[in-house]
Amino acid sequence: MKSRYVTWVVLILLSGCVEDPEYSSSAEALRIVRPPPPPPPPTVYRTVARPCRDDVFFVDVPLQLPTPWADLSFVPSVVQSLQTTIVGNNKSWFCGAGATTCPSGAVQASITSVLTPRSWPAWRSEGHLRFLRVRFSSPGIGVLSVRPDAQCSVVQAIRQAVGTAASVSPYTAFGVGRECDAQMASVEATPSYDMATWHLTELGLDPRAPKPAPLPGLVDVAVIDTGIMAPVAAALGVASRSDYHPTDPRQMAHGTGMALMVADTALNPTLHDFRALDFGGTAISETLARALDDSLLDAATFNASKPAVLTLCFGWPPELARPATISGGTCTDYENGFGEPIRYLLDVARRMDDAGDRAIFVSAAAGNRPLPVKAGLFPAPPAGALDPACDLPPADPDLYYPAQWARVESCRAGESTNHRVSLAVSAVDDRLQPIGLSIPGGETALVAPGQHVYASHPAANPTSDSLICGAGPNLTNTETLPRVFSGTSVSAALVAGAVVWIQDTLLRQGAAALPRDALTRLLYLTGRNLCRLTQEGVQVRVLDVGRLDDALKDCPELVECARNLTGHAPVEPSHLASCLEPLVACGFEPAEGYEQ
Repeated sequence: MKSRYVTWVVLILLSGCVEDPEYSSSAEALRIVRPPPPPPPPTVYRTVARPCRDDVFFVDVPLQLPTPWADLSFVPSVVQSLQTTIVGNNKSWFCGAGATTCPSGAVQASITSVLTPRSWPAWRSEGHLRFLRVRFSSPGIGVLSVRPDAQCSVVQAIRQAVGTAASVSPYTAFGVGRECDAQMASVEATPSYDMATWHLTELGLDPRAPKPAPLPGLVDVAVIDTGIMAPVAAALGVASRSDYHPTDPRQMAHGTGMALMVADTALNPTLHDFRALDFGGTAISETLARALDDSLLDAATFNASKPAVLTLCFGWPPELARPATISGGTCTDYENGFGEPIRYLLDVARRMDDAGDRAIFVSAAAGNRPLPVKAGLFPAPPAGALDPACDLPPADPDLYYPAQWARVESCRAGESTNHRVSLAVSAVDDRLQPIGLSIPGGETALVAPGQHVYASHPAANPTSDSLICGAGPNLTNTETLPRVFSGTSVSAALVAGAVVWIQDTLLRQGAAALPRDALTRLLYLTGRNLCRLTQEGVQVRVLDVGRLDDALKDCPELVECARNLTGHAPVEPSHLASCLEPLVACGFEPAEGYEQ
């Protein structure tokens, strides 16, 4: 009893009990008096929709639809309609619950084309009509953010205004939504010297052997990333530099690392630096599309006689590429898939390669393991929503864009045949196993090192003690090397360099450059067997630049076999059997015991 009493007293004391002066029936009577409850937390306002930007909206015509208008003469009417709505609703799109920018003065709407007009090639001539970006601004504030609960209303207003002004269906002729962010596809950490050269050894290269003096470059490489540090760019002989974030002097080391990975496996590359991703390693499709378009067609980078290689070491989850419901207040609508300008321009690159205008190869990161997606974060759209996925099944949430277009393929208006537009490259560690960041079930037929791969250059700034894992407020203005990189960014950059190796060698031999599918097949055939299969039943092989060089110098029959292989996919299960004889002659496959 005593112990129970003591316990009760302790509980009373801990509960903050006091004698109640208004209770007189017993001198020992107590009442528990708790402090007043804290005020409720502020209401968090957010639209029911996928997590995307609130300061820029898109009007996109998917690749599989014809362009619904002949020019942009309808745009001023759309701007006027939006501004009239803003005045009528007293700026409630920007002011009210959850607002981050509430203008006191006038609000202007603006609609700009993502791509500049180009008359060549023919299939690019309508690009400036297909992709428009809508922003709102106010004097003294600049670009305005739409408050969360009003974003659905803005999507709906844009859709209706464009449909009315252009006299087309607002739901089937074009797509509308909020811009989202793509981001780099690798992480960084402080370096370990022991891991400095394992990737070179694994690729069949001698890290101690000095590289031959560079010759004039015969192959252009577009590094579309966070930019290359100026001293490293100078040391690598970067031929041109384009900056899509000119007002931000800060720079992340990711782009420099990717350029050095390309240089690790390339012969005499002519590098072009496209700083499309910002200091946090992210970019909207508008910025990425401009960088892609410039890399393909600008005078500084276009030379029909020189093959081109594009490295895309960034991506976004497939949920963003599909339509999703958006709601807020009394509005419910849906927004269309993100990334159509990228799909369109990769298709332009494919068409140029197919037509013989220029040999263009796109190496894309296969993607790192995504963060878990909470249920309801990407609400399903209503039945019949315009979906740019053509006749393909819903996107697998474990896969990745733009690399998934190596598998999901692009599609074109008026055509029934799909066309693959990029090569997805997965990453392995020093045991040749999928890296810890790998997407389960997403391993590609061709893989390359991508775990703790070391990037350094004597021209780079010395390393600091900072640890980088994406964006953060404490990052310095100029990132430093050496760094260790992990992720499919690395494997994609190494494969891009190997493609340069092939094209440079062939051109100096007086042979013709290879088109993209033949390049993929030669990379695959000269790779080493890892004794496992992809989900599609294709043997997985790891890039081997040493064997690739041997084939280019001593096995022309294997190069020709890769050039002559056919099939819908760049790599199919039958390709190894089709080229078995030259593989055996080169010593790349055993003569006995081969299994398809």
